[in-house]
Amino acid sequence: MPYATLQDLEQRFGLPELVRFCDRDRDGQPDPDFLEPLLADADSEINGYLAGRYALPLPVVDPLLTAIACKIVRLAYQGGGTEVPNPAEAAAKLARQQLRDLADGRAVLVGTVPAGQPAQGGGAQFQAPEPVFTPQTMAGFMP
Repeated sequence: MPYATLQDLEQRFGLPELVRFCDRDRDGQPDPDFLEPLLADADSEINGYLAGRYALPLPVVDPLLTAIACKIVRLAYQGGGTEVPNPAEAAAKLARQQLRDLADGRAVLVGTVPAGQPAQGGGAQFQAPEPVFTPQTMAGFMP
């Protein structure tokens, strides 16, 4: 399940911006062939941060991750790294800090399962060592 879609980008940043930066064939629409690899790259980057902390794939995409993915993609299609200050660059930098916070445990995703825990079940689970005192081990001490 992708963290963000073309529709998410359009909703967040508007069609005029997407056409300005992503209309490679000049037909008045953002080109999915240009944006899909950028969206996939953002998914991979996010998964790289989350893999050590959360069981992937996530059962539900948290809206925070959609926002982070959109900011990362925006910087990519605007050609980040230029000398001119770029608001998209600041937003992507913040998004990556949020990913580091998630990876380090300083922030958590609501409704997700931590890595290494079963994704199903629904009830409390208890795990304990084998009992030391059983009728068999206490046989000589019991009257």
